[in-house]
Amino acid sequence: MSRDVNKMRKGEYDYIKGSTATKPARRSNVQNPNREYKETHKVKQDRKAKLKTKKKNDRRYVLSVAGIILCFGCATILGDSKVYNMQKQVRQLNTEINQMQEENEALKVKILKFSSLSNIQESAEAKLAMVMPQKEDTIKVNFSENYFKNVKDKTENEENHKESKGGIISKLFGFTK
Repeated sequence: MSRDVNKMRKGEYDYIKGSTATKPARRSNVQNPNREYKETHKVKQDRKAKLKTKKKNDRRYVLSVAGIILCFGCATILGDSKVYNMQKQVRQLNTEINQMQEENEALKVKILKFSSLSNIQESAEAKLAMVMPQKEDTIKVNFSENYFKNVKDKTENEENHKESKGGIISKLFGFTK
């Protein structure tokens, strides 16, 4: 019986007196159910509120991370599109350069063709009605004499005249030719 007494809550074994048992009215040590309900309900509500705020914060975090990733993705795509456009322009310029080089080669061939002496002679005789001069038609000039003596003097006089026109200011600042 001592075991049973230890198992019982304090205050419940007052009805035992010796070996006889009395039937006293039991005291109810049950706590107020409304109070327990309120406490558990409050704890549940707090837990729900914390869970709700945690979910809300998690959603904000996920949305902000998704927004940042979206911004970086857009920036990457924009940069790639600029690079693509530049590559396209480079390709176009390279094709234009190749075309110009081909045209230049064709023009060089034409220049070589037209600059050959035989071709020049043929076109002069055919289109311009020119003829090769005979020995009687040529004039010989002796270059040992200076035929251009007067011409040099005139050009030197013109240059001296231009320098004197510049004035003192142009000479000071070095604007002469």
